[in-house]
Amino acid sequence: MRFSFSLILLLFVFSAIAQKQISDYHYSIGYFGNNLWNEGVNVGMEKLRSDTTYFNKKGKTRTVNKNYAANFGFYNDSESHLGMFLTAGWSRRKMLKNRFNLTSSLQPLGIYRSFLPETYKVNEDGEVKKVFLPGRFYFAPNVSAGIGRMGRWHPDNSWYVKLNITTLLPYSRAIVPLVNIEFGYHFNINSKIHE
Repeated sequence: MRFSFSLILLLFVFSAIAQKQISDYHYSIGYFGNNLWNEGVNVGMEKLRSDTTYFNKKGKTRTVNKNYAANFGFYNDSESHLGMFLTAGWSRRKMLKNRFNLTSSLQPLGIYRSFLPETYKVNEDGEVKKVFLPGRFYFAPNVSAGIGRMGRWHPDNSWYVKLNITTLLPYSRAIVPLVNIEFGYHFNINSKIHE
């Protein structure tokens, strides 16, 4: 079951490779710090679902992009574990003035795997044995919100900073939220330079 779930999410993440209209795909790579200090990396992909332009109350145009989104990443807590995750869901990006944008995402499909350091167990005969790949899987839905700024010559590309909250379920009969700061670069491989 866990393998099938992971495989489906991986196929979603890497489906852009087989697509002809790659301009509808955006990618991101960024620093991912769990609990603000444990360093890591997050790689993401978005597929454009809709692009809407409208006039606000002041008569200025605003654009909202709605996307399918997926992320794969990890972080290292040097004192306790290595954490890896894979999430999928939706994102929304609203363009503001001066090339700024607001981003929010909801990724209800998520899987998280913790890897613990060297761990041993004692069997019924009293023998001590090393545990192979200690750690466990969690269901890990994710929500995030952030702000970015698009490039002047590459309007499809932008720098961003986001606050991510991932919930690990079940965690010792409880719910554990992980608060993460992410900052990085969001880009389209086919973006063209605008004069």
